[in-house]
Amino acid sequence: MSKILSHIVVFCLLLKTIVFANVLYAGNPPPVFPEIEGWELSNEILTFHPGNLYEYINGAAESYLDYHFQELKAAEYIRGSNESVTVEIYRFETLNHSFGIYSQERSKKGNFLNIGAEGYIEAPILNFLKGQYYIKIGAFGQDAKLVETLMIIAESIDRGLEAEAFLPRILTCFPKKYKGKNSESFIAKNFLGHSFLSNAFTAEYYEGEDIFELFIIQMQSARKCRLMLRNYLNYLKSTKHELQECKYELIDPYNGLVTLFWKGNIIWGGIQEGGVRTYYLSEIENLLKENGFFD
Repeated sequence: MSKILSHIVVFCLLLKTIVFANVLYAGNPPPVFPEIEGWELSNEILTFHPGNLYEYINGAAESYLDYHFQELKAAEYIRGSNESVTVEIYRFETLNHSFGIYSQERSKKGNFLNIGAEGYIEAPILNFLKGQYYIKIGAFGQDAKLVETLMIIAESIDRGLEAEAFLPRILTCFPKKYKGKNSESFIAKNFLGHSFLSNAFTAEYYEGEDIFELFIIQMQSARKCRLMLRNYLNYLKSTKHELQECKYELIDPYNGLVTLFWKGNIIWGGIQEGGVRTYYLSEIENLLKENGFFD
């Protein structure tokens, strides 16, 4: 092979590699671990994918996979002989899924921070959410300025992470009145303990002595909502309900009275003994309309 032809082959292979890398990280650029003054970044950055995540978080891997985990980058910052900070950057398929796992692990009583879309600190940990990324930072050692150290590292990662800093927009459709602070969550699978119920946003409410939960399920199409509701009615052996876009009051053997509405690609409702007040369910519908979730 001539030298010219050989150079052309090498160039084509290099170009193919560059194109492949751009496709691989399109919309998902690899996270950057910034340099932090006074701290040394470990040379080894660990990478995990769905097939081997259990090697890093064996007990929790299944839950992360349920939320469509895509990739984990983990590294360690070291200072001296007995101080270290571990940084884990998890990437999920969508913002809903990253918010979902974050909401499952979030401390309701933590010191919440203005970082990313939302974050909190409970020394020696600082966790925050940004776009499809869920960042977990944990410190080890006796640093007298532990909180300051966590904040410096978190803010540096936040600045370098190319992702939008906002929460799922549908959360704005939960009424604010009596809603528990930081009680919102996203349940990707097995909502209410049923395999056929999924993609549920939830929020807790406290009105006087009444405690109840509201939920909003957003599917890709009205057809998928119809199938979900049909499966629920079949499970409950409910024959008195005709399948149509309307209000349903269902007695669930595990959850009690479940009141819900179906319209288009969205199902919303509440769970409370005696039924959720009409105000809340009507308010959700109004907020869904105002925010453009219905045509």
